[in-house]
Amino acid sequence: MQFENIARMNNWSNEEKACVLTSMLRDSAAAILENLCSSDLRDYDKITSALKLRFGDAHLTELLHGQLHNRTQQAKEDLTTFAYEVQSLAKRAFTFDWPIGRPVEEDELLLIELFSRSRLFADKLIGSYRLILEGVVKEKNVTVCDSLFDVNNKVLP
Repeated sequence: MQFENIARMNNWSNEEKACVLTSMLRDSAAAILENLCSSDLRDYDKITSALKLRFGDAHLTELLHGQLHNRTQQAKEDLTTFAYEVQSLAKRAFTFDWPIGRPVEEDELLLIELFSRSRLFADKLIGSYRLILEGVVKEKNVTVCDSLFDVNNKVLP
């Protein structure tokens, strides 16, 4: 970001940005340049693509999905802290917009994750939010139990 701002202030072309950037890279970042052909070394977009491929956070989404999937409430962790952590993980794991262009709300992120992770994650989330769910269920005249049921009211394993 800082480099982009300096390049914009100096009105550098893509080739000038490529030249300056390649001269500034060190160690493992500079080693990435060895895999580029000479014409690509003058192409700022190709250099940044190669750097993003090696050092970018493309794997981060998968990592965050895993963390969200495995996140359980710790023994001494209060429900508010746990809920905040789950929401934070969900927000970082699912950074996209609905097709109509409005951002996804935090509670919608939790529903998306709950749906996509099926029963296993649902079990963990339901267990963690049991007290909150009991209050909601009381308002809806639904019974709370320790089992999950399918659409035919059969207990799921």
